[in-house]
Amino acid sequence: MTKQTVDFPDGLSFKCMHCGSCCKAHPSDANVQEQKKIEAKGFTDFLEGSEGDVTRRIRAKNDNSCLFLSKENKCAIYDVRPAACKLEPLMITDYDYENNKIKLDINPAVLCDSSLSCKGLSYGDKMSEEEMGEAARTTIREALESFSRQKGLPVTSKEIAFLTRQYFIQTYIIASAFAEAVSRLSWE
Repeated sequence: MTKQTVDFPDGLSFKCMHCGSCCKAHPSDANVQEQKKIEAKGFTDFLEGSEGDVTRRIRAKNDNSCLFLSKENKCAIYDVRPAACKLEPLMITDYDYENNKIKLDINPAVLCDSSLSCKGLSYGDKMSEEEMGEAARTTIREALESFSRQKGLPVTSKEIAFLTRQYFIQTYIIASAFAEAVSRLSWE
């Protein structure tokens, strides 16, 4: 498989301010490989969902923040954090397998509540794309591998690519709908 091109939002810049907004807005998803790395750090029973899911959500604390976020905004699993965490405040909105492109946009969850808005987002110079681009490619590759295992088809099959694309588009639509609902509630 050739290296995918990653499309970033135009004019967006980002520098992590370690404010914890992304971790407070919602816990991340983790795939099986990421789960194993976290378990190797000594953590257990930290995922929601069912075994065999492509990804499973990290459990939230009572305040809905990520289980691994400390009061000081430190991540207990930072060195093995999931690729989705490395992508924040962006998320994959499309995987155009026919043109070998991954499209990223701002995660709607970080925009829906001003108290949780990402402090590191701004418009101007382009962001450093190396780590986020690699995280996007890793996320796509691992989703392809997971669907391949589930369906018993080669990772290179069009059906697996289509399922992967469908998964990321649906995830973005759900995140957008959730953000819209939260925004409407905050206005009422």
